[in-house]
Amino acid sequence: MALDLWGGAWCNNTPAAARWYHRPGQGPRQRLLFCAAHLHPFVLAWLDGAPAGRWRWRRAVAEYGYVLVSATAIEGVRDPRTRRVVGVLATAGGVVLWRVLGASPGAPWFAPVYFTKLLAGHVAGAAVLRVEQWTRHPA
Repeated sequence: MALDLWGGAWCNNTPAAARWYHRPGQGPRQRLLFCAAHLHPFVLAWLDGAPAGRWRWRRAVAEYGYVLVSATAIEGVRDPRTRRVVGVLATAGGVVLWRVLGASPGAPWFAPVYFTKLLAGHVAGAAVLRVEQWTRHPA
């Protein structure tokens, strides 16, 4: 799980990942399903176990719900530059949520990396493509 999240947080913020996830045939539905498939908060709540208390499940629901709502909001933004800003702001909002809810005892790094991978990278990645196109020099 750590390799998937840390690697994804880096990789999903690259032009190559943006080209892949925003290629023809990959629309909002596919990107939202990708986010929905990331059930990591529930796996982590299970791994934290009973010593972490019942609050761990509430934290998992809050983090997962936040990702889905934020990803949907980002998908609604059409302007690529604004989309990237909204993705970064949503990621920052997720970090605030994490600070309010408290960190997982088993993986205190989890939430910021989870939000960075899915919100700033995966869903908002089309803006990375646009930046790549804006800065490309003619051959």
